[in-house]
Amino acid sequence: MKSFLKSCTAIALAVSFSGQAVAQEMLQSLGAGEGEVSIIAWAGYIERGETDKAFDWVTDFEKNTGCKVSVKTAATSDEMVALMNEGGFDLVTASGDSSLRLVAGKRVQPINTALIPSWSTIDERLQNAPWHTVDGVHYGTPYVWGANVLMYNTNVFKEAPKSWNVVFEETTLGDGKSNKGRVQAYDGPIHVADAANYLMFHKPELGIKDPYELTEDQYKAALDLLSGPAFERAFARSTNPDDWRWGKLHRITFDALLGGAASIPGAGTPQFPASVPGLPGLAVDGGFGVVDASSHNVRAAADDHFTFGSGPNRRYVGSPGWRPGTIDAQSILPGGNSGRVGSAFYANMLGRWLTNDTYSFRTDIGEVVRDLASVEVFRPGR
Repeated sequence: MKSFLKSCTAIALAVSFSGQAVAQEMLQSLGAGEGEVSIIAWAGYIERGETDKAFDWVTDFEKNTGCKVSVKTAATSDEMVALMNEGGFDLVTASGDSSLRLVAGKRVQPINTALIPSWSTIDERLQNAPWHTVDGVHYGTPYVWGANVLMYNTNVFKEAPKSWNVVFEETTLGDGKSNKGRVQAYDGPIHVADAANYLMFHKPELGIKDPYELTEDQYKAALDLLSGPAFERAFARSTNPDDWRWGKLHRITFDALLGGAASIPGAGTPQFPASVPGLPGLAVDGGFGVVDASSHNVRAAADDHFTFGSGPNRRYVGSPGWRPGTIDAQSILPGGNSGRVGSAFYANMLGRWLTNDTYSFRTDIGEVVRDLASVEVFRPGR
């Protein structure tokens, strides 16, 4: 492979201690082990057999070294940077779209490659790569690389695609239909580099030499390509990356059993209109493998395939109160206190549920009386 994509190159970066934004000196020798190592990693990068028993390279390491490994899995490069800013970690498997941010923020320290016995076995094209080497100083150790893979539906393609133009340009697919609205791409700024890489070969007149170092005109051309028809309904062909927000694709719908006005979004809840005109659902965060389940179709390939209709029915956290016999609690429901459409309480909790916010859960009679909004008295008929 003649070129390496930074988005797919994992780098083990040595972390500055205590999370402080101060530069650390490069180690000149290895001291005694501390007995534990804490790592931020992409899912699947540091396995101990929990996902698949056939993949376990942590257990033997711990047995052979006596060093306990703890792993914090991160889903995005932005999350990795945020965790690093909090501090408390020893290593991070950073990708090229986060490594230089960590270096510039002095969140990682220089490494001494002379202390790594197998350094000479690393591909020379990666040893001094600019996404982990600054002014001749190494801050990371490349240890794995891979290609961006184009996956396709064999029911549509009788033969494998021969070009990435099926992703970046409107074209008729093997089933005779347009690819418009049927393409799924990585939802992140790093995808701009994929578009630039495509343009490097298909529009050589732009003069792109490195998809990660673009001139203003080259960058604009990449944005123009990404603002094509595949996600037109969600992004309205915008060339502003700030408009390519996850919530415009990832949305939730609340389909009531009775349908109609009882569903959300629906006529009964005008305060919660559809987040994107022409597309169902309300914008919400989340994704696969997160605490508040919010997984869309794993084969999502269009702007209306990222919706979901199920998740945690109730969020509740309680702890002992500061007064004996009391409880401090927070709770929220994806709806409201009333089941009557049109009631002020039909969806009064939904706004906070969508943003992972809560209400204080009243458990003391004094608190309940103090915060009463209304009182209804029911008497038996005679």
